[in-house]
Amino acid sequence: MTVLKKTVLFSIIHMLVDGLCAYAMASVLPGGCPVISIFIIYNFCAFVLQMPVGAVIDVLISRSGNTVLPLSLSIGGSVITLVGSFMLVFLPGPVLLQYLGVVILGIGNAVFHVGGGVGSVIEDHMNSRKGMNLGLFVAPGALGLYLGARFKTVSPVMVILLYMLFAGVIMVFLSKAYSNDKLIRKYRPDRSEFEGRDIILIISCFLVVALRSYIGFSVPMSWKTGMLLPLLAVLCVVLGKFGGGVLAAVFDVRAVIIVTLILSAVGYAFIDIPVIGLITLFLFNTTMPVTLYLLVNRFRDMPGLYFGLLTAAQFAGYLLSKYPMVSTDKNSLTGTFGCILSLGLLLAAAFVPGDSAFLKKRPDP
Repeated sequence: MTVLKKTVLFSIIHMLVDGLCAYAMASVLPGGCPVISIFIIYNFCAFVLQMPVGAVIDVLISRSGNTVLPLSLSIGGSVITLVGSFMLVFLPGPVLLQYLGVVILGIGNAVFHVGGGVGSVIEDHMNSRKGMNLGLFVAPGALGLYLGARFKTVSPVMVILLYMLFAGVIMVFLSKAYSNDKLIRKYRPDRSEFEGRDIILIISCFLVVALRSYIGFSVPMSWKTGMLLPLLAVLCVVLGKFGGGVLAAVFDVRAVIIVTLILSAVGYAFIDIPVIGLITLFLFNTTMPVTLYLLVNRFRDMPGLYFGLLTAAQFAGYLLSKYPMVSTDKNSLTGTFGCILSLGLLLAAAFVPGDSAFLKKRPDP
């Protein structure tokens, strides 16, 4: 537990933050704002802004050596998220006020994610977890989004109070975990020198995440009705993201990429069958922590920048899904083709000229 403690706490807060964001955004709908534009603004703030925030944190950590900054960032992001949700839930008013609340909510989400993400990456590197912590951190976010949207009829006072209670308690434990960790202040990752071949790695990972996001928003699953099946679908996404980090750390990452994406490509051809659809969701999401680790392991002194780069790719896929390339309700071919293309891109990233960025042995600081 000691090597997972901070990441476990970050992951719980991740679920709470995303849940509150989903709940607050659901309250925007009756307000009369254009739904598409306001959601695009929120997603831009929540995902794209992580890259500049992450770059700043990387610089601050490298110059000051203050590896406790992720804790401060996660606390600040949680508070900003609370402010934005309060504005949307309790201050319904002019459209401009709602837009301001959405922007604040998105910024809070972005700031928290960078803090929690960088903190989890650092803990992963320090304890040689080989990417396991990355899947653990990001996985609960999908569950938080699901629960936040489902509980939109619950009293906002209760939701806000529960968020403050649970997030506050977790933050206290997280602060204690940092104060008791004497080694974290000695963490000094080697500076990563950019090489020409890294362009392949960066572009491949960006495109894979954009594709995954596009497929997730574009491929309908007709069986996701009622209460049970949508919940099972979300749990498969969560378990896939967590399991991908475990599988890639235990087995050869190239084998994990090949097996999961080939099976996913086949699964998307039969995505309307619930059991196959659930299995496909699990397999398709296993490559998420792999993609992230490919970058943050190669550029150990810049986890914030590359964490943010991939969330920007998520936004690109989301935006592209608003203008679907296939004008049909049956988009299973989109999923199959996307998996095959993702397979080629990830293998290109894992087999960059020279030593693999993922498999390269890097000395722990």
